[in-house]
Amino acid sequence: MANQLQLTVLTAIASAFAAGSIAVFNFATNLAFVPVGVIGISFATAAFPALSRAAAAGDRRRFGATLLRTIQQVLFFALPASALFLVLRAHIVRVVLGAGAFTWEDTRLTAALLAASAVGVAAYSLLPLLVRAFFATKDTLTPFVIAVASALLTIGLTLGLRWGLDASSDFRGLLGGVFRVADLPDIRILALPIAMTVAVTFQVSVLLFKLRRDFSGEELRHLASGAFRLAISSVAAGGTAWGTLQVVAGGVAQETFVGILLQGFAAGIAGAAVFFFFAFTFAFPEAQRLMAAMRRSLPPLSAVLPRSGSNTDEEGRRGMEQ
Repeated sequence: MANQLQLTVLTAIASAFAAGSIAVFNFATNLAFVPVGVIGISFATAAFPALSRAAAAGDRRRFGATLLRTIQQVLFFALPASALFLVLRAHIVRVVLGAGAFTWEDTRLTAALLAASAVGVAAYSLLPLLVRAFFATKDTLTPFVIAVASALLTIGLTLGLRWGLDASSDFRGLLGGVFRVADLPDIRILALPIAMTVAVTFQVSVLLFKLRRDFSGEELRHLASGAFRLAISSVAAGGTAWGTLQVVAGGVAQETFVGILLQGFAAGIAGAAVFFFFAFTFAFPEAQRLMAAMRRSLPPLSAVLPRSGSNTDEEGRRGMEQ
């Protein structure tokens, strides 16, 4: 209900913007939600039975441990995805949509909207898990109330940003400069993804705050420490991807589909490699498990992939807790 209210009002607001604004917004949102569907929905669905069993048994410790472990797993994949989507936004849009009647101006505006949404990928990915955590305890009222508050916040921020873009050329120039679309005639559609990202971050923060009783103080410190290390790894991955774009740019034809695809692919691979280097350095258990799965699935790579010992989970847990 809250999402429907939000969608209806945002669509009504966006209908007053330049022609095609709603379509561009939908394109960008669909692209941004690809990692959310793959990461957030998948982990939330997989964890829900374990959360429900722990809640039904009244085992708060197991419930908290399961939730904490799944949050860490979601962040492990969502944070680097957010960084890489932010850096490679233009390449993603140009490869997926940049053909036919989709103009360069459309591409730039969609990339800007994708950047605004990409910042919130981690929060969007955590939201399904946290909502299901409440459902597992048969508490449907709390997430509903918070969702309504988030929807109202989204609408309020959208209206405020729209007013600011209409009323102040300085604000329009500042926001357009940040997203590199200051020269486009109508950038008011940026208000929607920015407001949504702020609101979903608020929603996830409140849900986590309400769930704090399920974690011990030590577990919360471990979660914060692991998230900080993942943020460092993701920033390094994004920086590497950006640097690779600059290096490869001179060697490919950037006006062709193949050139853009190769440039973006090289930057994405470089960024992912650096992220996993940091992940192994910090001994994240998710990196160890992923590498072990790749060794089993791809035997020819077993000679070059790092080995993970029998005590992978315990070593990884200590890495998250340092």
